[in-house]
Amino acid sequence: MIVELIFVFLIYLSGFIFVYSLGLRGFSILAFGFIAGLALQVSIGGLQLVIGLPTTPILTAFPMLLLPLFWLLYKRNPNSISRNNLPRFFLFVTAVFVITIISVVYFFGEGWAAFTFDSYRYLLASRLMYSGRFDILSEDLLTKRMFGVPIIHMPAQMSGEFYLRSVFPLLGISTVAAVLWFIKKSLEDVLSKRVVWLMIAVAALLIISNNRFVWNMFYINGHMLCAALALIISALGWLIAQNKVNNPIRLFPLIIVSIPALIFTRPESVIIAALAIVPMVASDRFSLRQKQILLLTHGIATTIFYGYVTWFLGVGIGRFHVLYLVFGIAVICLSGLFKYLLNLKIFVFVVKHASIIAEITLWVALALLYLYNPAVLTISIRAAYENLLLGEGAWGLSFVILIAITFAILFIIDLPKNMAILRFPVTTFLPTMFLLAYLRGGAYRVGPGDSMNRMLVQIVPLVVLFIVMAISFGKPRGYREDE
Repeated sequence: MIVELIFVFLIYLSGFIFVYSLGLRGFSILAFGFIAGLALQVSIGGLQLVIGLPTTPILTAFPMLLLPLFWLLYKRNPNSISRNNLPRFFLFVTAVFVITIISVVYFFGEGWAAFTFDSYRYLLASRLMYSGRFDILSEDLLTKRMFGVPIIHMPAQMSGEFYLRSVFPLLGISTVAAVLWFIKKSLEDVLSKRVVWLMIAVAALLIISNNRFVWNMFYINGHMLCAALALIISALGWLIAQNKVNNPIRLFPLIIVSIPALIFTRPESVIIAALAIVPMVASDRFSLRQKQILLLTHGIATTIFYGYVTWFLGVGIGRFHVLYLVFGIAVICLSGLFKYLLNLKIFVFVVKHASIIAEITLWVALALLYLYNPAVLTISIRAAYENLLLGEGAWGLSFVILIAITFAILFIIDLPKNMAILRFPVTTFLPTMFLLAYLRGGAYRVGPGDSMNRMLVQIVPLVVLFIVMAISFGKPRGYREDE
């Protein structure tokens, strides 16, 4: 328990210092602190493995703490710490420590964690990475389990515990808290306090009443981390576009840290991260430099991981991770040429309508693949039907309700322009999941352990946030305000 207590506190503390250095205060730093800490741990730990540094978690912890602490103490940082706010800072440190103790003590007992075959593969990868046994690290462990979950649980290997039992419960609670904070921050100057709290209550019920979401809070896998990071990227993008916080650009570094952590966590995360970025690149609320940084971060993270995989395994052309590598290099090139390509009218048109073009492209690609091999899509749709509507996926009706509300919103509500930052990752998730069935070379299946059935939880927090924001900011189609 001592090792878990120390490292969970270090993870939370590093994330807290990072978001504090960005100017976030109050409840937000408690909500974002743990998610940001995990993003730092996965991003830094992933680079540590690729570079070939010793794989001890202690070496990961040093930059996790020192980099945000340096920025917090840097005099040119407008949010740098001073003597006047030291008492408040240490009050928050105390709160982080108390939350850590309660979480570790409460969730350390046996019986909390949920396991499947994949869970044991993640822990095997964690053990091999911790031991430096890369010589027997298989393609399956490296390309399917990736860095995220193994790095997170690597500290537990120091005491023979194999996994940190309180990490994913605390992550799930932080994700719910982050959704509620996003709602409050977005609506506090738009609706009355009573209505805002009503929206918060509805959102909380939609999430915590979701059986699969709660189950994933204890599941040893990467889905909850993907859900949290995808939420952070898109929701912070929404706040920046809506100018809902003072000096919103200060939130941008948290997006940048979350992108590589997301890409390092799940095989489909390259696409999920790209879907989150596309509407920001298309938005006029982001500067040219910000768009280039978004693209460059995505491209570098993708190239680093899949370049490492290609070098480590020596795979041939044609594998999906080689395609990801080519994609990452292409995104890096796009970032470098972005400024010059804007001189072309056709490129300006494509960027402006990037969300629409990308969504149409996904559906067209799915249609073409269906014509090539209809069995994959037909079987996958049937499996999704049985999992979601007939109860085979253990969702109950929770996800069906979210889908029904989302479709109703799209048909009857006229959404604001910048709502695409929240809407696009939600509406493109469906065709993306079915396209992944073709990329992996096999249809989805019936049962709670099916890949698509498990991946759906990754979009739940963002769907709930989108529903609340659409209802709050949208107008009924055909509605005209009295002049």
